[in-house]
Amino acid sequence: MSSSSSAETSRPVGYMRSLPCGACAGLAVDMTLYPLDTIKTRLQAEAGFAASGGFKRIYAGLPSVAIGSAPGAALFFCTYEMIKAVMADYHANSSISHMAAASCGEVMACLVRVPTEVVKQRAQAFPNRRVMYVARKIIATQGLSGFYRGYASTVAREIPFSLIQFPLWEAMKRKLAELNNRKLWPVESASCGSVAGAMAAAVTTPLDVAKTRIMLSEKLHGPEGNNMTVRGVLTEIFKLDGVRGLFAGVVPRTIWMALGGFVFFGAYESALSVSYFLHPHSDDQLKDAPFIDRLSAIAPDHRILLDANKYYQRPDKPLFGPEMMAETQRMTDEQADFNRRRNAVLLKEKEEFERLRLQQQQQLDANK
Repeated sequence: MSSSSSAETSRPVGYMRSLPCGACAGLAVDMTLYPLDTIKTRLQAEAGFAASGGFKRIYAGLPSVAIGSAPGAALFFCTYEMIKAVMADYHANSSISHMAAASCGEVMACLVRVPTEVVKQRAQAFPNRRVMYVARKIIATQGLSGFYRGYASTVAREIPFSLIQFPLWEAMKRKLAELNNRKLWPVESASCGSVAGAMAAAVTTPLDVAKTRIMLSEKLHGPEGNNMTVRGVLTEIFKLDGVRGLFAGVVPRTIWMALGGFVFFGAYESALSVSYFLHPHSDDQLKDAPFIDRLSAIAPDHRILLDANKYYQRPDKPLFGPEMMAETQRMTDEQADFNRRRNAVLLKEKEEFERLRLQQQQQLDANK
């Protein structure tokens, strides 16, 4: 009863950790890879790449992203961790949990991301317009609802992206772990995420093109007087430019997602490590600590992980230092010894099985 209560109490603290860590990760990606995003937007613009600014002022609209990136990423991670924890009782460590959590996280993050995305993309496509001018014009012509122009198309892009990315990520991690006969290191997992993100980005490029066109348009209706929908915009693009138009900007978008995966997960893990270093005892239970994740890669045996978890939750434990290193080495040696003994038993059983099979075969041949 008390342990369950304690776990329930500690959960919100874990979610609060994800807010600043997610904010740092999102800001790091958007700041470092912003030029690629600008090039992608101008390639997808209806006016064309050169007319939208080409390679000039590739940081146009950056203030808008600086405002919305951190809270959007923070809201995503907070929602993602909450949904994943709720679904853990029903689909523990399953792709379904990650897919549902990521989809819900994207829907919530878009509430913050879309307004700044609208301003950012219009500033990117019209580099002679300042961010404040774009924001004032949206309010004057479309009201506050103009800031959420393209919300549905953004969600329609993000959910399929997550539904493609996360199963691919899980499948690649599982396959790589089977090939190496061990759990993956964080850098290997990040590499899988990068490849999965790049593939998902390439496949969902048409949805991204539609989202960009809707956000850049200052008209409320399409050329035939119909409301601008994802389906209507995609149909119009296909009529005018064919498949090439649907996949405009696919190269910078794919590169952006591949590189962004490394920057994003690297920044998130670094921020999380710093948060545990600065506030090591702020949680009642530290089961989410990066130390446990790193240890699980070298000690996949469940018994040893439980031992490590008990050690990490000791109130007198050091976060760093010789004692922790000695404890880690002891558990690693235990795991290696366990694997050697297990493999020896399996080999002996295999040899015995083969001996009995040959003996049975010889008896059958003799009876013939």
